[in-house]
Amino acid sequence: TDVTLNATTTLGLTINSATAYGNIATSGTTTIAATNVIDVNVDGAVKNGQRFNVIVSTTDGATAPTSVTDNSALLSFTASEVAASGDIVLTAATNTAGVGTTASSSAVLASVDNALANSPTADFTTVTNALYSLSTTEAATAALETLDPVANGGPNAASFNQVNQSLGVVSEHLADVRSGVTTGDAWKDAGFWGKWFGTTA
Repeated sequence: TDVTLNATTTLGLTINSATAYGNIATSGTTTIAATNVIDVNVDGAVKNGQRFNVIVSTTDGATAPTSVTDNSALLSFTASEVAASGDIVLTAATNTAGVGTTASSSAVLASVDNALANSPTADFTTVTNALYSLSTTEAATAALETLDPVANGGPNAASFNQVNQSLGVVSEHLADVRSGVTTGDAWKDAGFWGKWFGTTA
C-alpha cells in the first residue's frame, strides 16, 4: 500500500520511549517531501542520540522534512533519510538552550541523560518521563533545580562542631571518673595543702 502526504501536511506522532513510538510502515511507497512537517508529542524520557524509524517503506519515495517540531523543552529532533531504503529517521538531541541555567542544573541534566542510557530503574523512569514531557524552559529548569542536591556548608560545620563539643564532654567525664570526680568539669587551679600535727622536742 502506498502512502502519500500532501506538500503541506503535518505528520503527527507520539514518542513514549525508545521502543514505543508512532510510525508509518508500508510494503509500498511512502511519499513525503521536505516541505512536510513532523510534529512529535513527547510523552516519555528519551536519551540524547536516540533514533526512531518513523517512516518504513519498501520503495524509496521519501525525502526528509526540514521542519520537525515537538512539545518538549528538553529535546529537539532532526529528520534524515536512509539512502539505501528511503526510510525517514528521527534523531533526538538534548536541548540545553534556556534550560539548566546553572552549572549544577546542567550537571543534573547530563546525569539524567547518562542514567537513561544505562537501564534506569522504574521509579527513575517515572520521574524522567514527567521531566521530558515538560513543555516550557521555565518548568524544565525548575524541575532540574529540585533534582540538584544542596550541600550547605554552614549547617554541616555547625553539626560537626556540636559533635566535637559532645565528644569533649564525654572525654572529660571519663577522665573525671578515673580521678574520682564526675561533674564533667575540668580541674581548675589544682594544688595541695597540708598542715603538720604534733610536737617536736
